[in-house]
Amino acid sequence: MKQNPWKYVSLWLCGCLLGIVVGAGGALAHGNDNGDRDGGACNGLSGAARGLCNAYCNAQECPDGHHGVACAILQQNWERLTGQALFPCDAVCCDCPDGAGACTTAKRCLLARCTIVDGCIDGQCPAPVCCECPGRGCGQATANDCRRHRCRPEPGAMCTSAGRCEVCPCGTPCRRHGRVGQCQPVAGDDECQCVIPPPPPACPCTADCMTTDNQPGTCEPTATDPNTCACVAPPPPPPTPTPAPDCPCTADCMTTDNQPGTCEPTAADPNTCACIPAATPTPAPDCPCTASCNDPATGMMGQCLPDPNSTSHLCICTVATTTDCPCAAPCKVAGANGICLPPDPTQPNVCQCTVP
Repeated sequence: MKQNPWKYVSLWLCGCLLGIVVGAGGALAHGNDNGDRDGGACNGLSGAARGLCNAYCNAQECPDGHHGVACAILQQNWERLTGQALFPCDAVCCDCPDGAGACTTAKRCLLARCTIVDGCIDGQCPAPVCCECPGRGCGQATANDCRRHRCRPEPGAMCTSAGRCEVCPCGTPCRRHGRVGQCQPVAGDDECQCVIPPPPPACPCTADCMTTDNQPGTCEPTATDPNTCACVAPPPPPPTPTPAPDCPCTADCMTTDNQPGTCEPTAADPNTCACIPAATPTPAPDCPCTASCNDPATGMMGQCLPDPNSTSHLCICTVATTTDCPCAAPCKVAGANGICLPPDPTQPNVCQCTVP
């Protein structure tokens, strides 16, 4: 938006002030020096206008910050008399065609053929704001200058390509509550608003994560909300199966030297078995003790009796001698006559004295 059509061209005291432009020079001076005091600002005025000007600019020193009731009354009387809101000594924000601008007096601004934009505040021109005029677009101007042209100032807004002042132009980045967002259309509002995107999920689905007990896991949907994920650690691996023992207890086995055996508990660990060769069965004795036998040397019947010459407790076939009681021979027992007869039919050659 061009600025020139927005400038407020003061018309106060047209003939009087413009009449003293001659000889004033084109330079724009700053401040309110002695040239505007001691009657300087009021030169060229006469009558009641000069009296009000001297009272406001010199006697009360209203431009220097004394804005009491007296200054307010003088301003009202001045505006009523001249139709203007500013005294010649008032500090104004002045804009010149050559680009120069400063905070100076209204009189000096007009003498330099510049434009009064606004009043100065504490020696500073008010900051320009976005100014929107119906049907004429928008631009930058001070708030008072904007209102003077029957437009609407929008502090903090930006002038968009659509010719509107918008606080949050659509598509531009914005900040709210310390967070960065983007100006986006909002239902029910003809202007965009600063929309802050939702914070990223604490556990994005399918992402790797660490559980609260520092176990690695994966972000997986929760049971209550499939769109919300939580860190889930993988199930522990199945336990390693215990290998079958090499020699299951009580099982048949083969020893390292290929002898058949049985898996029996070891002395070191009763739960661990080792292959023990089977015991060699003890052969039956050739002459079981007390059994009848046939002496192979004599062919005579005898009895298996312990061998007096062996420590192995084995029995041998022993044939009783017949010298004591030869079979069928007469004999005596305790003075009684008898005969030597075999008491065991299975041993006919072993006799003893038998009294009939």
